[in-house]
Amino acid sequence: MAEHRPISLATSEAVKVVSQIIYARRTRSDFFAPEIFSDPAWDMLLVLFLAKARGEGMAPDQLAKAAASPLGASARWIGILKRNGLVQPGRVQADGITRMIELAPRGWSAMLQWAQRWIESYPDNGNGRVTELLNRIYDGKN
Repeated sequence: MAEHRPISLATSEAVKVVSQIIYARRTRSDFFAPEIFSDPAWDMLLVLFLAKARGEGMAPDQLAKAAASPLGASARWIGILKRNGLVQPGRVQADGITRMIELAPRGWSAMLQWAQRWIESYPDNGNGRVTELLNRIYDGKN
């Protein structure tokens, strides 16, 4: 069973932002061919951030599925993320064989700081800026 721990308000806001970004990234395939977004590393970091916020790790096959990436490609990217100190092996699953993957402290800190910067840059949740930009594009004033 996953370990659940309370999260701070800042982490809670970051979880909300990351959840919204994951949703936006998943829905882009409704409009674009998925092969133009082939690098799963960022999706892996987003998913692992949410998992860690919930006190969970992810098995490599779960992570590959969540990142919409083949297992082989995901394994290569997990290796790259490990070498960069962003992810680390977690606990062994109940089967006694599969080791979970989780964000390393460096990865957690970087993701939390990134999400916080995102939140701070859009105090109105970006609504006013997005509307203004869309109006300017529509009016041909970009």
